[in-house]
Amino acid sequence: FATGKSVESTPAIGADGTIYVGSGDKKVYALDGATGAKKWEFETGRDVVSSPAISPEGILYIGSKDKKVYALKTNSKGLAKSPWPMFGQNPQHTSRASSAKTSVAAPVSPNPVTPTSTTVIELAVEAAVRKAANKSKGELIQMDYDKVKALNLENMGLRQVRGLEKLTQLKTLGLSQNKLTNLKNLESLTQLEYLYVADNPNLPFSEIVRLQKLLPKCQIRHNHGN
Repeated sequence: FATGKSVESTPAIGADGTIYVGSGDKKVYALDGATGAKKWEFETGRDVVSSPAISPEGILYIGSKDKKVYALKTNSKGLAKSPWPMFGQNPQHTSRASSAKTSVAAPVSPNPVTPTSTTVIELAVEAAVRKAANKSKGELIQMDYDKVKALNLENMGLRQVRGLEKLTQLKTLGLSQNKLTNLKNLESLTQLEYLYVADNPNLPFSEIVRLQKLLPKCQIRHNHGN
């Protein structure tokens, strides 16, 4: 099966045998694992180079260069029971293979659903790391994470921030226009110089004051009191 442009995304295989992959033509494809024929496609705003993940409930998560993470409802109830069904082998990226067989069933049309904050951040971080390290495929190591100096997580509907611990050299972090209620876990980003948290209506000013004491060299931009 030929897509409209190059494919840098690592495919994921669903429990029903469907293969999911992104393409530089802005689309996410679902392919029949037995024949390679297209089952459906979903168009995003820009290139899709990130690797998809599939939840046990059948939700396919994948990021696009349009700064959005998409959650598509599928008929694949989790990953295929095969040695290597997705990038990193499994959602935990333990990269350990085990043998099993797969089966094939009929697909359903994708319907967007709301992804969790953790999933959104994981995909955004992976995309940022791969771009900074110029590493579209393969396992990521700490040296790759250290190359990320800036990360934009603005206007993503986030309620909490987790999963940034490996970004030890991060200088700039954008978290404006979300639904944050606290700034926990950010104190580990000791190299942070600029933090943008404006337009988080549920974020108490006390949280900003608390983090400022822990990161005195960081300039926290907010609109409390404006």
